[in-house]
Amino acid sequence: MDKGGTTYREFLPHPGLSEYIKCFWHTHTAPGINNEYDILPDGYFDMLFSVKGGIVTGISLTGIWAQMVTVSLEGGTGMFGVRFKPAALTGLLKINMKEMLNSSIDIDPEEFNLETPLVTDSLAGDNLDMLTEHLNMRFLSQQSCSADSRIKAFFELVDRSSGTEPVESICREIGLSTRQVCRKVTGLIGIGAKEYSGIARFRDNLASIAEGNDYDGFYDQSHLIKNFKKYTGMTPGQLNPSKNVRILQYSCKDLLLK
Repeated sequence: MDKGGTTYREFLPHPGLSEYIKCFWHTHTAPGINNEYDILPDGYFDMLFSVKGGIVTGISLTGIWAQMVTVSLEGGTGMFGVRFKPAALTGLLKINMKEMLNSSIDIDPEEFNLETPLVTDSLAGDNLDMLTEHLNMRFLSQQSCSADSRIKAFFELVDRSSGTEPVESICREIGLSTRQVCRKVTGLIGIGAKEYSGIARFRDNLASIAEGNDYDGFYDQSHLIKNFKKYTGMTPGQLNPSKNVRILQYSCKDLLLK
């Protein structure tokens, strides 16, 4: 995607990581151009590497976003990200995101067994293939056999149904009570099971909402509007794909960006 001087690309992870990583992504804004973009709740969290003038200026980790946030991209800056699924917290990363809801923190890449010189050299030289290969190998080696399989299954089932299967039904399917699942999910990502399900439903139906299609995934128009305003601050009618869509993490095919 190239919009307003900003390019955005996504790269699939190694197949062995697909249950934990949604994608790797890279964005760059041309010199002399400052753009603002909206980041919408999508149920994922990101490891971010910021680059300016061939120098890595920061490495950070975001939590789950439960509300829209606007970010500014200064001309000449680039960013590389790893977009993790919440299931990564059950069998890949030894962290929890509860205290990072709607926020981010600076991190030391060595905490995640990443080779700092290789990361910085790859980004400085725009060698994204080398970087994604390094990240794939590192994360493949970090997979844990002691993962909480039932909570991992919860996230997978929510995503598979695009948030339309009732949480209570999923809980029965994985053999845990709704209260147990809510406690565990909140302890991991800072929002409850039903809230995560609502974000997944919003995320997976965003394209059809932008196109003005029917209420797939929602009970009726009122339910759709309430859900949409909760995560964007706008009504579906205020989202004009040809004019005011500035949503960074969705491709032009998803949101008809023009």
